[in-house]
Amino acid sequence: GSCSQPSNQATPRYASLIISGPLLLLLLLVSLCQAYPGGAPSCTSTPGHGANTGDLAAVVQNIGDNNWQVTITGKHKGLVLNTETKGAWDPAVDGYQKKGTCITHSSRSDKDTNSFVFRAREEGTPQFSGFVVIDYANYKGLAF
Repeated sequence: GSCSQPSNQATPRYASLIISGPLLLLLLLVSLCQAYPGGAPSCTSTPGHGANTGDLAAVVQNIGDNNWQVTITGKHKGLVLNTETKGAWDPAVDGYQKKGTCITHSSRSDKDTNSFVFRAREEGTPQFSGFVVIDYANYKGLAF
């Protein structure tokens, strides 16, 4: 009787630890999926969620006077479009924001094809890098 009582009490406590472990992990994963709704924390950040599912071609066009239009095509939720070339981005369209050397998203709303203008202060084609977040499970690197 009394020898089996403590082990019966220990089993429910142990079982509750097993349940709370996966629950804690699930809550952590859910919070990671909500990463960066107001834009990337830095211009070199990569998505905190999802898998890299390939590249998305970005179009870079010289629009004169050392100004460059970068077009990102297709539906997406997030963006980091960065350059290490000296210069400045024009103000971003609604749903995006300038942040240092890059353009990033300012909300997690759905976005479609958009263009951004970079005004270079050095000669030659600027070097761009970045990625788009398609949804919380997929992102793509930008290919220039």
